[in-house]
This record gives sequence, structure tokens and C-alpha cells, in this order.
Amino acid sequence: EILASLDRRGLHYFIWERATSRPESWRSTLLSTDFLRTHTRILAGDRSDYLFEVLPDKGEGWGEGEQNLLADPGLETLEDSGPWRTEGKVSARKGIVSLLRRDSSLAQRVPVSAGNAYLLLATGRCAGSTDTFVLALRWFDARGVELGAAAETVVPGTATSAQFLRHVAPKRAVSVSAEVASSGTRCEV
Repeated sequence: EILASLDRRGLHYFIWERATSRPESWRSTLLSTDFLRTHTRILAGDRSDYLFEVLPDKGEGWGEGEQNLLADPGLETLEDSGPWRTEGKVSARKGIVSLLRRDSSLAQRVPVSAGNAYLLLATGRCAGSTDTFVLALRWFDARGVELGAAAETVVPGTATSAQFLRHVAPKRAVSVSAEVASSGTRCEV
């Protein structure tokens, strides 16, 4: 129905300014990560603004079929010797991590190639419908010097939903810290 409506209007591209969107917009079918991954392609993204191309037929789903760079992406082994680093008050059980305070975070550093686009997907929910958490990609050079970060606040709602962050690795980037952080509310990822 949504695809037919866009087609009738001749809309083949749209921009989502996530930072200015109302929380209920995040839960619309058009802007749900599942719909976007199935029926659009991300052409560009910067500072929480994304340009999407609507695909005429069902697409491959962006991020699917791509190599997952994260070790333990299902968060099954959150311990001192594992690949994930935690900060603050974090509780983990059966692949669900609760970020309990403002300073709570979960991070993993992996190698990247400069100039390539990277996608961070996180499935989560929060205690309140307007509560948020932050997804971040923090870029590093070969000496471990931070080159910058791309961070976006996402509004998952109270029902579990997929959220994303996509950015291009800057020049000289050789690694990235993929991070999920609390923004002061209780959320699970």
C-alpha cells in the first residue's frame, strides 16, 4: 500500500531528517527499519539525515548479505574476556543488554577501510515511548588517534524495533568503535 501510494505520487526518493522527527514518526511503517531495509536503498546519510531511493521491487535489504565485522553480534558473551567493552551500569542476560544509567555503554572496536560505508544495526526498546539511546561509530587511524565520530540518537519505542546508523569511514580510518550508549533512560538492546 505504501509503495503504491509513493508510486502514484511519482515519489522515488525521500529524505528523513531523523533528529527533527516526532517519536511517533519513528514507528510509522514507512520509516521503520524493516520497511526501509526491504524497500529502499540509502544513497547518502549525514548527521541523522538520510536520502533514500525507493526500489520498484522488493530489494535485497541493505546490510543483509554484508559481512558482519562484529564478533558476537548477538551479545551472547558479554564478559571481561569477550569482544565487547562495557561502561557504567550494564546488565546482560541471554543476548539482551540493559543500559541502566546515562553513562552506560557497550562498544566493540573492529578494522575498517577508509571511504567505505558502514552500517550499525541494533534491535532495542526503552521503558518509555519517547525514551532514546545513542548509536555511534567512532573512527580511529593506524596510531589509535580518534578521527571523529558519527553518533545519532534513536527512538525505538516500548516495543522491540530495529534501529540503524550508517556513515562512511573518513580518510585514514583503519578501525571503528561500534557503540550503543544510554541517553539517560532505561533501554534494552
